[in-house]
Amino acid sequence: MATGDFDIFINFKTGMHVDGGLDVEASLDVARVIDGECRESWSEAGARSFSIQGEAATAWVAELTESGEFVLPVFLEHPCDVELRYRADCPNWGDALELARFVFRSLDSLEKYDMFMIHDDEQLVQMNFPHPDFQSLEEFVYW
Repeated sequence: MATGDFDIFINFKTGMHVDGGLDVEASLDVARVIDGECRESWSEAGARSFSIQGEAATAWVAELTESGEFVLPVFLEHPCDVELRYRADCPNWGDALELARFVFRSLDSLEKYDMFMIHDDEQLVQMNFPHPDFQSLEEFVYW
């Protein structure tokens, strides 16, 4: 069983930007994919994030700022982070990886995002565009 955290880092494909902002658009798309309710919140520092609660999964979406957290330029170029959590008691997905791949494929089918997915400590799981920084990430191996 694949456990741990899966994050999808997103940016709009060239020419796909909409007026609502990357975090808003991604949040609404993730909410549709996992059939969840999307709620906006603000931190004391003024950072916006979105919590999405579905019956089978939850997600957190935020556009991250440069804070030293990013090690490679590809993270700065794809600053919207989608953190996924699956519910073990839900039969929709066998494990967290199955949920993450479902969400990735669903978002990819919209053809508006460049994305890559990592597991825990920057293990590359999947991407839909080429980037030289991907060579620096350890490949996620699932048995």
